[in-house]
Amino acid sequence: MGNDILYDYWWASLQNGYLLRAKEIAEQVESTRVLYELEKEELIKLHGISERTAEYIYSRKKDFDMEREYEKLEKLNIRFLTYKDADYPRKLKELPSHPFAIFVKGELPKEGQANLAVIGARECSEYGKKMAFLLGDFLGSCRIDLTSGMAYGIDGIAQMAALDAKGISYGVLGCGVDVVYPPSNKRLYERLCEEGGVISEYPPGTKPLARLFPPRNRIISALSDAVIVVEAKERSGTQITVDMALEQGREVYAVPGRMTDRLSLGCNQLIKQGAIPLTSLEDLLIFAKEEDKNTSAAKHEKKLVLEREEELVYSVLDLYAKRLEEISSEISCSVPELLHILVSLECKGLVKEVSKNYYVKI
Repeated sequence: MGNDILYDYWWASLQNGYLLRAKEIAEQVESTRVLYELEKEELIKLHGISERTAEYIYSRKKDFDMEREYEKLEKLNIRFLTYKDADYPRKLKELPSHPFAIFVKGELPKEGQANLAVIGARECSEYGKKMAFLLGDFLGSCRIDLTSGMAYGIDGIAQMAALDAKGISYGVLGCGVDVVYPPSNKRLYERLCEEGGVISEYPPGTKPLARLFPPRNRIISALSDAVIVVEAKERSGTQITVDMALEQGREVYAVPGRMTDRLSLGCNQLIKQGAIPLTSLEDLLIFAKEEDKNTSAAKHEKKLVLEREEELVYSVLDLYAKRLEEISSEISCSVPELLHILVSLECKGLVKEVSKNYYVKI
């Protein structure tokens, strides 16, 4: 192991304290070793370093044991790549504000492989959950990689569905790659490390601070060929990713929703602004290889073997929740009889009671 990588790691580790323009600053000198050897007064002379930042950098020389810290990295099976490394993703390097370095558990996206980002609301509706699942399942089946933020809600649902469909997914974190956030997605994190990859520009141990998440969104969009928004409020963090995707020349798809649903306002607004309305999963087959295009919606349609009464009830249900009395009036069926049919559909995995007496298709 050359000593230069130790200095690179020292420099990258500073991201834990300040969001430095690490690459731009490092390029002003010959190497990170030179940066390490600069006195505080010399650091201040570099463009992009304030007196406070110079003080922080200088202090980290005293309390950062480079060799010991790098050994910890290796024990955790975390790869460390700077933008000069051959394995640093080409798509990411094309980003003007690409990270000086990235940390990786698992694998990196393969060059030339189609990759779509699926993002959306954390507190999503049943409709949003269903769409996220269908997208993840479809992309995984079609061998189109899926990148997202491993967040609770749309992100995590889509990523888990892709993995369950034997696809590959990558999580880009706003914390260290050794930190599971949110904790409820621990199983997803473990599977991403085993069956895909987890990526961050922040060093191990970095906690999930709110200010670290917006910058990571540029990495999600940069690694992807297009961004799909499932549900989003009119003003949300999802918009940050969309703006970055557009700046990077990526296509943006939005799943349309009812204009009365607040979680659909963001998507409907995006469509008004020029995003492509995603009205069919087959719209995404343009990203699939020819040999995978045979995996189409036919594979995802449920082969329903239902009694006549079950089929009637199922036909009036929607991905939006319907009240028991509303269903009863639509098909002229008594509530006790309807409950019996709904229980049967639930047992077949076709219907879910999302709250007391409210049902949706699944």
